[in-house]
Amino acid sequence: MDRLGLWPAVVADRDVGDALMRRIVAPLLAEGNAGVSVLETVERYVANDLRLTVTAEEMFLHVNTVRYRIRRFEELSGMRLRRV
Repeated sequence: MDRLGLWPAVVADRDVGDALMRRIVAPLLAEGNAGVSVLETVERYVANDLRLTVTAEEMFLHVNTVRYRIRRFEELSGMRLRRV
């Protein structure tokens, strides 16, 4: 159960999932395709244990592009990925 993180709460309580969507995803989706790219990059970055180089390689991006997208995510969502 510990390895699942927030997933059980989001699945069990629609209000929690809706709140997370409003806080994290909606501001990015409001940015259009650029926001979708940011979300995809963050998803891959988290899956890669916050490793920039691996993420850049997997997505065929320059590492600075990954850095920019992570920074943009943090600006729009108000969250710091290294402080979860």
